[in-house]
Formats: sequence, structure tokens, C-alpha cells
Amino acid sequence: MLKNDERRRLEHEAIRNNVGFHEYTHDLIEVSGEDAAKFLDYIFVNDVYDLNVDDNVYTTMLDESGGIIDDVIIIRKNEDTFHVSTLRGEKMIEWLESHKNDFKVTIKNVKHQNRMITIQGPKSRDLVNELINETIDDLKRFHVREYKVSDETVEIMRAGFTGELGYEVYVRPEFKDEFIGRLKTAGEKYNLTEVTTNIYHDSIPMEKGYILLEDIKGLTPHEAGLGWTVDWSKDFIGKEKILNDHKKETRSPNEVKGLLVDQYIKSDTPITFNEEKVGKVIRVIYGYTVEQYIGFALVDTSKVKENSVVEVGNNKGKIVKRKFYDLNDERVKATD
Repeated sequence: MLKNDERRRLEHEAIRNNVGFHEYTHDLIEVSGEDAAKFLDYIFVNDVYDLNVDDNVYTTMLDESGGIIDDVIIIRKNEDTFHVSTLRGEKMIEWLESHKNDFKVTIKNVKHQNRMITIQGPKSRDLVNELINETIDDLKRFHVREYKVSDETVEIMRAGFTGELGYEVYVRPEFKDEFIGRLKTAGEKYNLTEVTTNIYHDSIPMEKGYILLEDIKGLTPHEAGLGWTVDWSKDFIGKEKILNDHKKETRSPNEVKGLLVDQYIKSDTPITFNEEKVGKVIRVIYGYTVEQYIGFALVDTSKVKENSVVEVGNNKGKIVKRKFYDLNDERVKATD
């Protein structure tokens, strides 16, 4: 799919080899109050209660049946205030409000307070250092800190959805255009590329095995390959329904795996092995770095193993690990 799209390839290669930027403002749900930490710890599967101020955590949110209904980043702003970054703000607020019970919390969307510009690629650190009043060299992954751009205070998080060194910059809406202007000017010597296509959602993250909610919605964390995010020492919505996932001998054999094929394949195409259906295609795209059609598949791992050659509809395919590029994460660590 889109193997020969020149613009997409240009932007993809800019992120992998140089630096690119994109305005990508998520909904930002603020949860505050004396019970904010306890409340979010109950809503999400990962440990939110012990999160340090200015740190963040990736986690999923389950419904009562144990299926994933959202995956988010949670940032602790202070002792009693958290920001939940999501693409589904209205649904998130509706869910949180309906499960508030007796928790003393206030919930609101504060997206209007900031705009987020993501700057990604191996030259992103050098470029960001051109913009701020001090060096960003010691900012660790998944940490947030305030910096000055001219006289304006901005927040910068070392994070991204690309598998490369990268930063997410939060600025006031009134400062956004000036910031982007400064970014473009400083970026001239780095051959900065503005990303205008949807590579941030498909070819770039998929090469790293990063998933979208649409890939895993309704699955348990284990089936989605996110069992590592579950804190089994606490209570959370859906825990009773996924207790089997806690033990290898009782968990579902279905897991999201990587898929190699030689052409574009539609979602939901059945996958067979030894003439038995063992799963289905979730999504296939063309990876411009690996120069290969790659995808995700939900398969029964009790019937088909990694490196097995399978039938994907009327085509051949291979089940592999769910990561196709930079297998040891050396790029994103960037000499952390």
C-alpha cells in the first residue's frame, strides 16, 4: 500500500535519517483533586499512584470485560493533578465521569491551553538546542521540563511515536505560529521537513512495532503484547476478567504478532497454517526503511509459531516478532 508515494517516503526518511516536525495536539484530560492519584490508579492498569511529578507513564484502560478501550500517556503535573493524553477526549471524559463514584476529583479537557509540536529524528536534539535558552542534552526519555524560547515558557517532553530520538513541545496557542516560524528558521541548516502525511500513524510506528488503539481495541493487555504495563498488585477496572493473563498456563493463546508479506493485504484477511485458520490480518503497510510490506496479525500462538510460513488469503506470509526496525532500540535511546 502506497509503496511508491514519493511524499510519504520523503517524510519517512526525514524522520529516520534527519529531522521532521508536525503539529499534533492531543486531547489533554486534566484530573485533579485529593483522590486523583487513587482514582487514576483504579481506572488504568499501570501504576499511576507512585508516578513522580513531571514523569509520565504509558498505560491502557479496560472496560469491565477486560478489553482495551484506550491507550494513553499520563503525566503527573503535581501531587494532585494529572494530565491524560488521548485522541478520544470526549469518550475519555464520559468514561471517567461515569466511574467517579465517591472519588473526589475534577475532570476537564484542557487541550485549548496548549498546542503540541512534535520534533523527531536523529538531529532533533541539535535542533531543539538551537531554540531554547539552555541545553536539552540531559533530558531523559519520558521526562518533562520547562524551558525558555525567547521570553516564552514552553514544556518539552522527550518522547514520540517514531522510534527515534524526539521531543514533544507544548506551547501556548498564541505562541504556536511564532514557535513554528522559529523552528523552521533554525531548521534550515538541518534540512528540517514538515510532515504532512499520515506516516506518524502507519509506516513510522509500525516498523518499530508500535500499535494504534484500532489495532488492539477489545483485546486484553496480554493479547495486545502489553502485559508488561499491568500492575497486578493493585485493583483496576477489568482485573477480574483478565486474571488468567497473569499466569502463562491459563492466558489466551491469541497474540498480536508481526507479519511479512510481499504485497498489500486487506485487514481481516484470514490466516491459515496447515489448512487450519489460526488468525487474521490486523493491518498491513509498506515500510520505507525496511523496504518490505509489514503488518500486524492476531494469531493463535498455540498453533503457529514465529518464523512460520502461513497462508494469508491467497498469498504467502511469515509470522515474526512485532518489531521490524532497530531491534535493540538503540536509535530511540540515542546514548541515553
